[in-house]
Amino acid sequence: METTQEYQKSAELVNALRKELLRCNQNSSEIENINDIRVSKLEESFNKIKQALLIKSNEVTTLQKELDTARNLLKEQAEEIQSKNKTIERLSNDIKRNALKYEQQLMELKLDVQQENFINRHTSKHSKKR
Repeated sequence: METTQEYQKSAELVNALRKELLRCNQNSSEIENINDIRVSKLEESFNKIKQALLIKSNEVTTLQKELDTARNLLKEQAEEIQSKNKTIERLSNDIKRNALKYEQQLMELKLDVQQENFINRHTSKHSKKR
């Protein structure tokens, strides 16, 4: 009879262990489902962040290109301004040179007029005396 009782106790223990194992398996499945949902949400968040970073990276690349274009335009404009400044300086020097030359010619003309006036006055005095 003892063996029957032992067998029955063993059978009850086995059944209890089976129930506990079944419960653990169900818990494990629930935990796996929860973890799958968490992983899925994390992957979704990661993909959104990755997409946002890609967009920002493209924006940065576009801004870098625009900056390079602006830098090149400024460089070209600076070279053009330098060229114009040299032209202005050359023209200014030409104008100064011409002004000095015309001033000298004016002085020479004034001197010629003064000499002519002197000669005319001198000649006219002599003519009147005669």
